[in-house]
Amino acid sequence: MCYKNGKERRCRACNVVRIFLRKTLNIWYWRTLKIADPFAPTSQTCHVCGAMNTEVKNLQVRQWTCPSCHTTHDRDENAARNIENVAIPIVM
Repeated sequence: MCYKNGKERRCRACNVVRIFLRKTLNIWYWRTLKIADPFAPTSQTCHVCGAMNTEVKNLQVRQWTCPSCHTTHDRDENAARNIENVAIPIVM
């Protein structure tokens, strides 16, 4: 999937890459390809309660505390957990 002006669209090159990845991951490594929206606010969303903290947009903030559930998060670990939850498996 390609993104142009924030809108999702399909193109021939993306389909070729998807077919290659599907065959490589499924046949050789027995893995599932998952894709997440590149514009999802994964580092700003608490993975425990789902509350958004817009102060985390500043890239210098490495750790933050959720205003709702008061859980302390590392920016990268929190984003990784949110991406894992948001990503959907691609069936090709």
